[in-house]
This record gives sequence, structure tokens and C-alpha cells, in this order.
Amino acid sequence: MAEDRKEHSRWRRFRYWLDNYLSRGGLQILKALTVVFLVLFAIVGFMRALFVVIFQDTFSEPGGGVLRQIWVTWLEMTDPGTQAYDLTSSPWFKVFAVVSALLGIVFLSAVIAIMTTSIDAKLQDLRAGRSDVLEADHTLILGWNDRITEVLLELIEANESEEDAAVAILADRDKPEMDEFLRLNVPERATTRIITRSGSPTAAVDLAVVNPDEARSIIVLRGADAVGPGSQQDIAVLKTIMSALMRTAGKDTPIIAEITDSDTREIADTLDRDRVVLVDADEMLAKIIVQTSRTEGLSTVYNEVLSFRGAELYMSEQEKSVGEPFGRVGLHFVDGVPFGLRTGDGEIVLNPPSDRIVEAGDEIIVLAEDDSTIVWSDEPVCEPDAHRAPLGLMARSVERELMIGWTRKSRTIIEEYADYLEPGSSIDVVTRNPDDDFEALISELNEDIDTLQITVHDIDPRSAAGLSSLDLGEYDNVLLLSQAGPGCESSEHTDSETLTILLRLRQQLIGARPGIGDGMLTASITEAPDGRAPLGRLVTEVLSPENEGLIVQAGVKDVVISNQLVSSVISQLSEEPEMMTVYDAMFSEEGAEIYLKPAELYVDDLPTSMRFADLMSRTTARGEQALGYRRIRPGTETVEGNFGVKLNPAKDAVVALQPGDTIVVLAENEL
Repeated sequence: MAEDRKEHSRWRRFRYWLDNYLSRGGLQILKALTVVFLVLFAIVGFMRALFVVIFQDTFSEPGGGVLRQIWVTWLEMTDPGTQAYDLTSSPWFKVFAVVSALLGIVFLSAVIAIMTTSIDAKLQDLRAGRSDVLEADHTLILGWNDRITEVLLELIEANESEEDAAVAILADRDKPEMDEFLRLNVPERATTRIITRSGSPTAAVDLAVVNPDEARSIIVLRGADAVGPGSQQDIAVLKTIMSALMRTAGKDTPIIAEITDSDTREIADTLDRDRVVLVDADEMLAKIIVQTSRTEGLSTVYNEVLSFRGAELYMSEQEKSVGEPFGRVGLHFVDGVPFGLRTGDGEIVLNPPSDRIVEAGDEIIVLAEDDSTIVWSDEPVCEPDAHRAPLGLMARSVERELMIGWTRKSRTIIEEYADYLEPGSSIDVVTRNPDDDFEALISELNEDIDTLQITVHDIDPRSAAGLSSLDLGEYDNVLLLSQAGPGCESSEHTDSETLTILLRLRQQLIGARPGIGDGMLTASITEAPDGRAPLGRLVTEVLSPENEGLIVQAGVKDVVISNQLVSSVISQLSEEPEMMTVYDAMFSEEGAEIYLKPAELYVDDLPTSMRFADLMSRTTARGEQALGYRRIRPGTETVEGNFGVKLNPAKDAVVALQPGDTIVVLAENEL
């Protein structure tokens, strides 16, 4: 009994060893089969040769011999068709031939099966996105959300000057799914190659696959879960930042991350302030929406300034500008208009006084087509004509604003409005089914902001009956925020709901023109017909730029495209992280901002024509910097016509101005 148990134990140990060996993969199995094949070949070849030696007088064959028997055995095991060598041999040699052929068939079948399985496993591994990325100087994107398309389009635009650029993406999604999405949404890639890998950005093992050590910059996107708490998504971003910092320790690779939760952002800001650049998308969009509602056409300006398309911001140190007053710096740039200064100690000064002297170490912030076109001319490119001092500030008035929808940005929007509106102004908020916590929040805001009166209306804006209860024509501005309703799980669904509400607004504000059926909504929403109160400005937020054309067709000129703006900023920062200080200054409560002001402020008689250098001189006299202009002409009020906006024109370009045209300026106030 004891011996039986011992024998049984040996057999179990052998099975255990065999299982472990085979679990190592196809290569180990192939090695084992090769050894078994060689052993069997040696046994069969030896026995056949031995048979010839012992019975050579009885079973001899033509050309027999030991070496020939071994060679014939090898041929018959590797190619069963060679059994013809034993066609005239004795029956015993035919037995050896059959045995050799059977062993060869079994071995070759096993090898083919293993190779097929291994190749299939490798293909599955490649499809799963687990192979290493060997790119260098590439842009690395960690995470995936609705902004991925716009981020990639911006990076492709930025990489057009490079012969071979690469963008690697690591996201917790299936690689085939990512590849198919990008194939449909980013078909034109110019000189940029897009590489996708599947894995968790917070896992060090997965992060190592995309070679972060050699990356030029790292972009961290928030999760795509539209229904999850924002703080949880931000915590995941925080973990990803920490993983990226650990993998790139000792390097200066910038990490651009999107975080909206204030507490999480404070923690992330302490990790590595020299390398980590944090973007608060909600706060930035809130300020852009408020500024856009104050100035018609500003959304078009921001879409260009914050992207790689058209004119964009650069920092340029010009030694020959030292000693020159800032008010005349712009006249020396062949291409580019001045935006501000970054001093030697890193301070950002937008729209400095015209008599401020550029000092050594100062960098000029320039709005230009490309950094390669920023060239300093020793002599002024164009000398402006003498002119009368432009008009002073315009008067403020009490306003009434309407905000449809409530999102994370809404509180910041109201707080921003408090800095613009005169005391006595009001903001009405339309939202569905406000709860007690929401009512408490509004009460808190009314207590903290004594210059505004905030009123909540429990209305479903998708309902015509709900909107009809409001006197929409009495509002100076209407803000339609992009807010996901029940069942809206993607940006496309959210934008569809936004468009539905917009059409309801159009119906309530204007309705059908005379002679057209009630169902035909063709009037422009900003052009009230006779007998109707005019609407000031309607600003609509959408997520996807693909829906901009539909919104414009519905009559809205100022469209804030959330995904595109935030994606543009993130992409810009991945190329030039120091530009974040400029954005912070541009969107801060104090300091200069971009406005579109009536041409009547700078020109006495309209219509008229003048060089852009003359406009620059006139804006400088008001303490402002001219960036471009906007002309209202037939055919320009379209996306293709950039809504009449032209930034950074040539200094000697003649600009024809008419009543209603505006000048794009960088100024301290909107008046």
C-alpha cells in the first residue's frame, strides 16, 4: 500500500510538473515536441540500422547500409511521401516506414497547431493593444472622452510642419473599438500617425507600454462617464498624473490635465508645479460664455485664438525691441499684433500702457499666423496717420439676463456676471424640477451677491407652454447651456436636446414670418419682425462642432463649442505649456480681455476706409490693442465666412468700415 501511494504521488508530481511546463506557452511546447521528435527519430533510425546490421544476410536491400537507413528514416518522418524509398524493400522495412510516417504526421500536425495558435494569440494580443510603443518625441494622451476627436484634430494641425509625427493613446477601451472610431472621425491625418493601446492609465505596467519616458508631452483626459460624479473622475485624473510623474521622474515632460473639482485641483497643483499644467474646463467655459454674451462675435474670435487654425498666440523675445514703447511695437512686426508682455521675472502683463518701455529679458506676446512669420522690422512697417482722439467710455445700464439650464458652470457664470452688470440687474434661471438643495444654493448666491437678483423658474424648456410663460423679448441676453437631460448619454444626444430647446425659443421669440405657415420657422432669431420686441444676444453652448452648422441655421451667431474650445486649449498647452499663464491672465477677473467694440468709437464718419495701422493707432489712444475687425456683409454670416471676423490683418491693408462693423480689441473694460 505504501509503495502504491508513493507511485501515485510520483505520478501526480509528474502531472503537476507537466501542467506547469505546458502553461508557459507555445514556445515551450514546441521545444518539448522537438526533443520528443529527435528522441523518436534516434530510436527508429537506430532500430532500422540495427535491423540491417543483424539481418543483412536475410533482409538485405540494394544500396543498404547504416547511414542510408538513418537518412531514409529522417525523410520518412519529415515527409511521409518518401515511403516510396521502401517500395522494393522487405516487409519489415515497410513497417519501419509506416511507423516513421505516423510519427512524422503527429509531430508536424502538432507543430502546425501550435504555430497557428501562437500566431492567433499574437494577433489577439496586438488587437488588444498590449504591444510596446517604441516612438520617441511623441504626444501621449492618457484617457478617452468626447473631446478626443478635437484634441487629435488640433494636434494634427500643429504637426503639419513635421515630416513624421506620432500621437499615442492609452485608454481603458478595446483597441479595435478605438481604431474604428478614429478611422471614421479622424480620416485625414496629414503627417501624424495615431497609435492606440488598451490599458489603464493609472497602472504602471500599462503606462510603460506607451513609452512615456520619451514622450514630448502628456495629455490627461477626464473619464467619459457622463453620469458619474465629477469628483471621482478627477480623482482618477489625479492618480494618472501621479503615475505619469513617477514614470517620467527626472525629465521635464509637461503634463496637461483637465480637473474641475476644486479640492482635487488643489492637491494636484502641489505635485509638480513646474511640469503639471491644470485646466479647469468648467471655469474657463463659464467665463467665455459670459464674455461672449456681452460681445457679439466673440465666440468666433476665441475659436480662432485658442486653436491652431488661423491666428494664435506666441511668445517671442525680440532683442531689437528693447527700449521701444509698447504702443509702437506692433508697427515693427511684418506679421503679428502685440498682445502683451511676459517680463523677465515671469509676470504676464496684457495690454500694458502704450508708453511702457520694453526691457531686456521681456518677451512679447504676439497674435500671429505662425511663430516662423514673427519677424521684427528695423523700420516701422507702416506709419499711422494723425487723428482725433476717439470717444471715451460708454455708459452702463441695468440688464436682465436669462439662463436656460443649470450645469457645473452655472454658479461661475452668475459670479462672473456680477462683475459686469450694474446694481439692480437680474438673472432668471430656467431649470427642470429644482430640489431643495438647489433652492438653498440660489438663496446663498442671492445673499452673497447683493448687486443681482437671481430668480428660479421651474420650467421644462423643451415645452412650448413652459417657455411661453416667460416674456422672452424683455431679456437683454439669453444663455442656452448644454445640459444632458434624461436619456442623454452622449454629446450628440445632448446637442439634439439643445437644438430642440433652441427651436422652441425661435418659435416663441419670432414665429413664422407673414405669409408662411406656422410650422415654417425661417426668421433669424436676432432679427425681430415688426411689432415684436428685439432680442439682445442669444448665446448657445453645444458640445460637438459638427452641430455648429445646425445651430447657425437656426439663427444663432454666437455658438460656444465646449469640446472644441477646451480641446484647443489642451492641445495648445501640450505644445507650449507656458501659455497657460497667458490664458489665466486673459480669463481672470482683473486685467484685459478681448472685446468687439463698435467702429463708431474710433472713427468719426462711417462708411470710410483706412489702413489697419491707423486703426491700431486709434485703439492705442483709448488704451487698447487692436487685434482685428469684424465686418457685417452679405455672405459673411456663415461658418465658412468666419462670421466676418478677420484677425491679424496686414498693417497696410485697407479696411472698409460701415455702420455695424466692430473692432476686435484687447481692453480693460467692455465700454
